[in-house]
Amino acid sequence: MLAWSVNKLLFLLAFISFWVHSSPLRAREWFLIRILKSSQRYQLVKNELPQITPKIAVLATYPRVAMLASVGRSITLLKEQGFSVILVMNESSYTKKWADSFTGEVDALLIRPNIGRDFGAYQSGVQFLEKHGYYKSIQELILLNDSVYYTPLSVSKLKNFFESEMPWKSLFLNYRYRIHAQSFFLSFGREVLISQAFKRFWSNYYPTSIRRRVVVRGELKLTAKLLRGGFRPVPFVNSERIEAAMTISQMLPSEELAAFGDFFRSSDQSLTARIDSHQRVTLIRRVLDKSNPTHQIGLLSTRLLGTPLKLDIVKRGISSIGSVREVLVATSVPQSEIDEILSEISAGGTDVSHPGIRGLWFKFGFN
Repeated sequence: MLAWSVNKLLFLLAFISFWVHSSPLRAREWFLIRILKSSQRYQLVKNELPQITPKIAVLATYPRVAMLASVGRSITLLKEQGFSVILVMNESSYTKKWADSFTGEVDALLIRPNIGRDFGAYQSGVQFLEKHGYYKSIQELILLNDSVYYTPLSVSKLKNFFESEMPWKSLFLNYRYRIHAQSFFLSFGREVLISQAFKRFWSNYYPTSIRRRVVVRGELKLTAKLLRGGFRPVPFVNSERIEAAMTISQMLPSEELAAFGDFFRSSDQSLTARIDSHQRVTLIRRVLDKSNPTHQIGLLSTRLLGTPLKLDIVKRGISSIGSVREVLVATSVPQSEIDEILSEISAGGTDVSHPGIRGLWFKFGFN
């Protein structure tokens, strides 16, 4: 009880201090979004979408050094599955380099001010489709972003994601705090696209750049609205799929558990690396139901199922840089690319790299 009360007080301290700290940003964004309408503006660099396009993907990116090859792989994956790709770039110092690299690979390219993170870019993509008359012919819309890293294995393994036709699919479903389909890769069928819940969400969405607000008002709220609208998300990563992949891989040696995301940390601390296959399966099922699967079994899922890797698992203290390196090697990522992505991950620090009040903000997900 005491620990709960202390944690609640720390949360309040983090909330109030971050609210004060972010006031200038919130005021600036309000002016840009409400008065200047900057978030609705974009430069249309290319548009070669056929007027009738049943399968479209909106790829939201913020160009930076280490993610060029990963984004290229996500485009390849979508193209091989018959999707037309709209690339929406939030402006950065690397925008020109990325535009030069991808203009020939995508069907449409939009460059917009860096306002609203991925959900701001998604909103611009949806509005573009509506404005130009593409929306009425879409049978499946995928929203994906570059907050995760696609390995060469992703291109071959994630083809399985497209095998089933469901109104609403995601790579991962997270039950922690509130149920939500994690927004870095979402698929919506026609039934969802024409629903009032989906259309009203995007017409009313306020594209803030404050991380916690994006999670709460974007990822969590979209899920809640669709659930109230009668839709149910179907996750690609589930215990059945992981267990089947582990069986194919001869259940994976117990000694390697630490290299697969350190997911046992969220369970019984008395367990050692010498656990049997039944206990391993039990742990995975527990994580899928009670924790954040992209973190706790992220490396395992990347190695077995080809799912893209969350870039903050080291920063959040879930895994080590060495474990990430091992999985990148195992999934055939070129060494030069491994060096680049590990440099970016290392620059973000670990869970002990954020002292003081900023550490509190980090702990409670405000930054």
